[in-house]
Amino acid sequence: MGRNARDDPPQAEPPHDLLPRPRRQASVYDAVAGRVSSSGFRPQTLSHQTLAPSASSVPVTPEDVLFRRVNAPVRYAENDFYFANERLPFDQRLPDSDMLKAIHTYASDFYANATLDQGHADWQSMDETALIALGILLEETANESLGETGDMVFVEGEEITDPEETFTRCPSTSRGRKRVTVGSSSAISGEELARPRKNRTKKRRRADRDRSVDPEAAPA
Repeated sequence: MGRNARDDPPQAEPPHDLLPRPRRQASVYDAVAGRVSSSGFRPQTLSHQTLAPSASSVPVTPEDVLFRRVNAPVRYAENDFYFANERLPFDQRLPDSDMLKAIHTYASDFYANATLDQGHADWQSMDETALIALGILLEETANESLGETGDMVFVEGEEITDPEETFTRCPSTSRGRKRVTVGSSSAISGEELARPRKNRTKKRRRADRDRSVDPEAAPA
């Protein structure tokens, strides 16, 4: 007698953890965080033995990830809409792009290392709206803290190597005195300035001595 298919014991389904997971597509968030290369996701641990960087280790820019997708629009240099934010009015400018990338990278790495599930519970919580808002808050806070000239503390002074130029730029310590440069023919040293005064003092003392000897002698 043939066996009926209904009599066969039901086959056990494989555990959910053993099922193949669908391959996750790289998003612009991954590209901003520097986790995407031209060949896919970058390896988490790079080999120190590799001297030359490979295609799988060099991160690509977010626009490369976006426009490599299927059905991606064609970009033209005349009206590249990816950088349309640069043509916005002054009162509608978006925060600096490099600062937004730094904020997103920091937040992504922080949640990946500080949470038990490597940040999967907060996946895409820092979307474009929250990222732009946080960037605006940081820029406004920096403007209030630094003020109009606060950024000058990071500016180095002009390096002067010519000593004549240094002497010329020094402000004069006395009013009405003409400032001269080092090496000039009209330069007068401090010793030369004090010499006539010393001669007058010696001449006056000699005249007083002669007057004490001969009262009728005329003063020199």
